[in-house]
Amino acid sequence: MSNWEQYKMEFRVYCRSDLRPLSQDVLERQNMFCEAVVKKFNKQRVKYLNILKLCGPNIPPGADANALSQTTDEDVALVYKDYQSDFKFKVAKTHRFKIGMIFRWILQIVKFTKASRVISKIRDLPEPTIDAILTEVSKELSIAFEYQLAMLAKKDDVYKLADHVIMIIFLYLKDRQSCFTTKKCLEAVIEIKGNELRSPMAGMARVPTLFSYQWKIDSIFKKPGLRMKITEEQDSDKMYRFYGCFTPWGCSCKPNKYGFRSLIHVFDDEEKRHALLYIDQVSTNSTRNTEIPFWPENIHQTYRPLTQCDHNHSIPEHSNSNI
Repeated sequence: MSNWEQYKMEFRVYCRSDLRPLSQDVLERQNMFCEAVVKKFNKQRVKYLNILKLCGPNIPPGADANALSQTTDEDVALVYKDYQSDFKFKVAKTHRFKIGMIFRWILQIVKFTKASRVISKIRDLPEPTIDAILTEVSKELSIAFEYQLAMLAKKDDVYKLADHVIMIIFLYLKDRQSCFTTKKCLEAVIEIKGNELRSPMAGMARVPTLFSYQWKIDSIFKKPGLRMKITEEQDSDKMYRFYGCFTPWGCSCKPNKYGFRSLIHVFDDEEKRHALLYIDQVSTNSTRNTEIPFWPENIHQTYRPLTQCDHNHSIPEHSNSNI
């Protein structure tokens, strides 16, 4: 059996061809997703700032806990010194120590280290800039993954996808080499595996769909194929080309199950223009034959997106001005 025949057989098991979400519902879900990403990020940011205040070193009253020092390592060194002094004082006073005291001390240092590392990436950015980056990231994702948002069985599951995006972004920001930009956040969402999250179950969470199966939330952002618009002609078999994709960690996508997403564009600082995300460039220009033939019975391919990013050359029938 050829790969194409196997693809069609798997699709018939997974999907029905009579599913057509309403335009109004799709746009509402995109707006819900964008608003949730910004709101949830800022809520977590405040949580980290509070950790810096509660677990941080003894600083003068009125000092800004968001600007303890120049580097994360200096922040952690200050915390370690404070807790070490406190520990020695308590042992000298009582001539005893409790194991629980040590564990609490270690836990607070770890919490502070993570919070300080994250906040250090955004401490010099004004809130309007942070919100602008988050808005751009969420908007790009809501357009690229419009089909996946539309096919969720429950509208409120959009919030679960937003939660996952925020968890991945903060996981990325805890890395020493990370930086808070639109491009890097988008790359993180597409490339970082969900099983790297603090809770392994977070990467395995599932949501019901309009099909006869569930989607893993992490796979929603990793395993759809790619949909490339090539013409304004209204015939579905001529408007788009469809591709399988390759991932940095060696696992190919599953478009027969997760459908297709639009290409993701990021601003190239060197070229001073928007360009495809690197992983999308690789997938659409690969020397391997990754193009998937159009099949009229496949709702994954006959679905026509209602929205499209502003920096694309072609304009869709429905504008994305409401997103």
